Amino acid sequence: MDTPTSKLLLRVCTSYSMYFNKKYDKIGHIFQDQFKQVTVGDNNYLKWLSCYIHQNPKVAGIVKNIEHYRWSSYPDFIGKDVTGMCDKEVILNQFKSNKDFKDYTESSYEIIKNKAELAGLTFE
Repeated sequence: MDTPTSKLLLRVCTSYSMYFNKKYDKIGHIFQDQFKQVTVGDNNYLKWLSCYIHQNPKVAGIVKNIEHYRWSSYPDFIGKDVTGMCDKEVILNQFKSNKDFKDYTESSYEIIKNKAELAGLTFE
């Protein structure tokens, strides 16, 4: 299949929006922003992006500990809940151990939170 990711996601979001609007008798947009696609050019950015994604629930104030966010693969990455739902190796191969990944991710929280606050993306 040669369909670009952006077109595939557009189709999924459009279909879901039509379903949601029909079911709840609504009109208009459901999602706030458009899908954004970026190229991950090096391993450092890949590691940082993983931290950013895993820290989102904590930065948003949904949980105090990212290990407790039920919709996250983070427990799987640190070896606490092995669901096998995702391929973790491309990320974990960047670290010596699951503990190094955990330490790196948890040390990123303050930086990510501060950047989000500067951009006005948190509700504090």
